[in-house]
Amino acid sequence: AGIDLNTGALTTVGIGTSDGRGNQQVQVHPDTKIPFRGFRLPCWSEACAVARSAALKVLPLRTVGWDVAITPGGVSIVEGNVWYDPPNCVSGAGRSILEMLNADLKKVA
Repeated sequence: AGIDLNTGALTTVGIGTSDGRGNQQVQVHPDTKIPFRGFRLPCWSEACAVARSAALKVLPLRTVGWDVAITPGGVSIVEGNVWYDPPNCVSGAGRSILEMLNADLKKVA
């Protein structure tokens, strides 16, 4: 899922296709039919604060893929991974990164 980092609202949600050859965007939850776009994750500020605090504890590592759980009992770290999945076309972040890299290449060329 793509998440607006300022608000914790979902922007896009994707799942793998049934043939395993790509991703497709999903607009609503399959069971509840609640739209994903705009849904705000609960405890977003607290989840960000927990991740920031954990990041300071593992310095000098500069990047960690944090798995953060938001539960009825509060926010907690599940794990942190030095090797984590890159942004992908489902969230749109992969496309943005590719556009920035291409722009930088044009400046150098």
